[in-house]
Amino acid sequence: MQTCSLLSTSRPLVPACLGPRQQASKSARSVLRAAEPKETSSGQDSYSRLEAPVRGGIPDQGKPVDDRNWGQEKLNPELKAESSDPNKRFMGSDFSASDTMRFAGAIPEVANSRLAMLGVVLALGAEVTTGKNVFQQIDAAPIPIFLTFFVFTIATAVPVFRAQPRTGNGFFSPDAELINGRIAMVGFAGLVISTFYKGSALWFLR
Repeated sequence: MQTCSLLSTSRPLVPACLGPRQQASKSARSVLRAAEPKETSSGQDSYSRLEAPVRGGIPDQGKPVDDRNWGQEKLNPELKAESSDPNKRFMGSDFSASDTMRFAGAIPEVANSRLAMLGVVLALGAEVTTGKNVFQQIDAAPIPIFLTFFVFTIATAVPVFRAQPRTGNGFFSPDAELINGRIAMVGFAGLVISTFYKGSALWFLR
């Protein structure tokens, strides 16, 4: 049995017939093309694609990440290979989980900055209103505190896995967020140290 179709050439449309072998070969090629793994749209790691372009001055002035500046070895080629393998991407994401969560990935610094800002505000606010220091607050409500920080971490990770870079707004730019987050991380460390030695982060007001 033969299958006929119309072929467009420089001449008027003419019918062309495919024999059983040609038809089977054409079908096999179509199946193989459909089964080929699709690469990421950019081939870049999560930091170079999402974070570097939105950073105006920290730490790479918008240039692709150079791991020597981070004091670590060159990117493991396997991390980039994972992002180009559909079977290793996280829930259909353009990136693998190990890529986004590595030290110089797109998630850790942003998530830590946001959690530090949240932690400083909540810890100091609760100490003023309840008189409990940060350790007492954790002992009093560990589950709500953990869930709050978990939700903020997930909210930070979802846009990364959806390949959406941080955009900021007129009040809070991506650079300002990280600068404030770094200050907050130092501040939270100071809060914990002060509480450990003085019994309260606000001991100077008592």
